[in-house]
Amino acid sequence: RLDNAGETIRLRNNNGRIMDQITYNDKEPWPVSADGSGATLSKLIPMTASAPPENWISSPQISGTPGKINFQDSDQPPPTIKVPILSFDQEWRYNESGADLGPEWASEEHAVAEEWKSGPGVHAKENRLEVDIGTELIRPASNNPYVITYYFETEFNLSETQFNNAYELQLTYLIDDGAIFYLNGNEAYRYNMPFGEVNSGTLASSGSEAKKSEPIGIPLLGLKAGKNRISVEVHQANSGSSDVVMGLELDLLQTLPDPSARPSIRLSEVAGDSEDNWSFEIQNTGSNPVSISQFRTTINGNKENQYVLPEKVLSGGDFLTIGKSESKLNAQRGDRLFLYSPEDFVLDSVIIKSEPRARLNEKTDDTFYRPDQLTPNSSNSISFNKDIVINEIMYHHRPQYSSPGTAPTLETIELFDFNSVWLYNETGIDQGKNWAETVQIPTGDWLAGQGPLGFESNASKLPIPLATWMKNPRENNPRFFTHYFETQFNVSVGN
Repeated sequence: RLDNAGETIRLRNNNGRIMDQITYNDKEPWPVSADGSGATLSKLIPMTASAPPENWISSPQISGTPGKINFQDSDQPPPTIKVPILSFDQEWRYNESGADLGPEWASEEHAVAEEWKSGPGVHAKENRLEVDIGTELIRPASNNPYVITYYFETEFNLSETQFNNAYELQLTYLIDDGAIFYLNGNEAYRYNMPFGEVNSGTLASSGSEAKKSEPIGIPLLGLKAGKNRISVEVHQANSGSSDVVMGLELDLLQTLPDPSARPSIRLSEVAGDSEDNWSFEIQNTGSNPVSISQFRTTINGNKENQYVLPEKVLSGGDFLTIGKSESKLNAQRGDRLFLYSPEDFVLDSVIIKSEPRARLNEKTDDTFYRPDQLTPNSSNSISFNKDIVINEIMYHHRPQYSSPGTAPTLETIELFDFNSVWLYNETGIDQGKNWAETVQIPTGDWLAGQGPLGFESNASKLPIPLATWMKNPRENNPRFFTHYFETQFNVSVGN
C-alpha cells in the first residue's frame, strides 16, 4: 500500500534497471487534490519527466483513468466518463388505454390523470425478464379492443456542466415488440419499427422477445440544461401478442474537463483553524453566472463531513462565504478542504493551517497567500512587502589558509611605581563590602603615606626600603587581620 504522506516509486525492467522513478508527497507544490479526495495523481503529458511536481495534476474524476490515457490529445476523440441518468426502475407516467395520441404526443408533458398512470419501471406483462418488473401492465389479451400502442414518458435533469460537456447519450432498452424513442419531442431512435409516419394502429416490424440491448448512442438534438423529457411509444407486432415490455436505461457520456482549463468556481479564502467561526469562501472567477446547486465541499474526502452548497446562482466575479455554523464542517490544522462539482469532479483544494489563507483575485494565480485579514463575501486583501528582500548570499566562501603570522608587539607602560602616595586605614574597622566603590580622602581614619608602606622587623632584608612605617600589628588590641589601601592613577586616550 502506498504511503499517504508520499514515498518513492521505482519502475524496473526485467534486468533490474530503473526505467522511471518518482518521489511524491502530499505537500505543495504537489497537487493537494490527489491527497484523500478520491482523485489520482496523474501525469499531464505521458513522456515528460516524472520528478518535477509541475508535470503532475490531480485527475478531474474520482479514481482516475486506470488502463486509459489520462488526458487525450486534441486530435483524438475526447476522453469521457459515463454518468447514469435513468435506471430501469425509474418512475414513469404511462398510458395503456389504446387511445391514439397523435403524431405530436411526445412534444408535450402529460399529467397523471384519467388515462395517464404512474409507476416504476420496468413496465411489462411478461413471464420472464432479466430485469425485475416494477409495474405490471394489463394483459394484452384482456383489452377489448386490443391495444397496439402504449405510451410512456419521464423527465431527467442535467446541470450546466453536464450539458456543456455532453458528448453522447447512450440508450439501453428492454422492448417487446417495437418502439420509437423521443428526446424533448424529437425522434431519437427507432427499434423494430417501419419507416415513415406511425399512429396508434401501426404494428412493429416483427415479433421480438425482450432482451437487454447493448448501449446505443442517440443524437443530442433538443437536449438542454435543466429539465429534459424522454418519451417512448411501444408497438405490438400483431393483435395476438400476449406480452408487452418497456424498460430503459439512459447514460450520459460526458467529456472530461481540459486539465489546463481552470474551473470558474474555486476556493478563494479559508480561515485558520484557530478562528472561532471557521469559514471558507468560494468565487466565480468567470464572467457568466453559475448555479452552485449540488456543488459540495468535504473535509479529507469524508462524505460524513461534507456540505452541499445552497440553491444559489453566483454571478461572475462574485464571492460567497460560508461559516461553520452553516456548513457544520469541523476543520483542523492539516486537514484538506476539497471542492467537488455536481458530477463529482474534484475542482479545487486547500490545506487548512493555523493562519488564514487566500488567493489573489486574478484567476491565473492559484497560489494561496496569507491575507491582511479575512474579507467575507468580497475581494481578498493581500499585501506584499517588497521593501526588504534577500539581496545577496555568500553560501561558500573562499578558503582562508593558515599562515605563520607576525608575533605581537607589546609595550609596557608604568601606571605608578613603588614610591607612589597611598591612602591607608590601619584602624581594623570593617569598611564594608562596597568600600572600594568610594573615593577616600586623607582625613580621620584614613592616612596618607609614600610607598612602600608597612611594618617589617627585618626591614633591612626588603629589596626596597619602607618609606612609610605603619603600626606593629602585634601592638593592636584587639588584634585584626585587614588593612585597607587606595591610590589613584591616570590612563591617557592613546593607551
